[in-house]
Amino acid sequence: MTAHRPLTTPTRLLATALFLVAAAAFNLPKRLYLFLSADKQLGGSSLVEIQTLNFLSIAAAVGLLLMELIEWRSRGAAWRIALEADYRALCAAPQAPASRRRAVAYAGFCLLITAGLLATIRWSFSAYGQNILAFEALAQEHGLWESATAAFLLLAGLLLIRSALAVSADFNPRWMLLAPIALGLVFITGTGEEINWMQELFGFATPEFLRERNIQHEASLHNMGGYWANQLMILFLLGYGVVLPLLARFFTDVRYAAARLRVPLVPLALLPFSAFALLLDEREFFNKFWDQPPWRLSEARETLFAAVMLCTAIETYNITCSKSFQRRYVRLPLS
Repeated sequence: MTAHRPLTTPTRLLATALFLVAAAAFNLPKRLYLFLSADKQLGGSSLVEIQTLNFLSIAAAVGLLLMELIEWRSRGAAWRIALEADYRALCAAPQAPASRRRAVAYAGFCLLITAGLLATIRWSFSAYGQNILAFEALAQEHGLWESATAAFLLLAGLLLIRSALAVSADFNPRWMLLAPIALGLVFITGTGEEINWMQELFGFATPEFLRERNIQHEASLHNMGGYWANQLMILFLLGYGVVLPLLARFFTDVRYAAARLRVPLVPLALLPFSAFALLLDEREFFNKFWDQPPWRLSEARETLFAAVMLCTAIETYNITCSKSFQRRYVRLPLS
């Protein structure tokens, strides 16, 4: 029997909510930005990010307090009793062993991608801007790496949606399939954004509304008003690609919530690659680590991120279509 080790105790929820409120009140994001900044100056985009983080801190604190209220008011309710019984049963059930062969295959695939990206970074010191066709084919806009990013995201999105549809007929309640479907749609949208919705292929002009606001004058939304999408990807990669899998590994309530809400979890073997992708950032603080190579490191981060997500989608599809998953996770006794 697996020992119960919950993360979300009432005391921890309250303490976390108070910390988030205090962080916003004392403007902790701004202090961190200044600490990481080399010149101790903040640009307009950084100030917007700081305000966004403060808002998210307050919103998260409100959400945690609502969880506390629901936990207090629902004691003795029939649905709460059924949920707790299901939680205990799932925690007591033996965990299906992860496939070591697949884990090695995922790690090997991401290792090859990482090696190729590092070689391209190293090559950029001598080849960038020198009209070396092989390098340009790799690193230029719509080159091999960017095309690979789009392909990985597209395959990941299709696999996640397919994994949800595979059990949709028998899943109860069906709204719990929302997470893989929503994540799949996000990845498919990311594919379109990455290739500017095939603007180069079909040659259509950028609409004037986008041209005026897009810093690259392309038919995409993620470059509207700045490179804010890069920072959003960093936060997503940190939270989804590193923090969530670790929490699910050590805390039973996080693992239960991920299983019941069908949140695809990044395999533990890929956590080092998610963490490494965070270093492939174009900010001045991390560029010192790379000695400021000419090739944009955000492109490398996006490719490694997409490779990790593709392996996660493949693992999710394999688990979802297994008979052991359908016996243990398809029906939730809340009705």
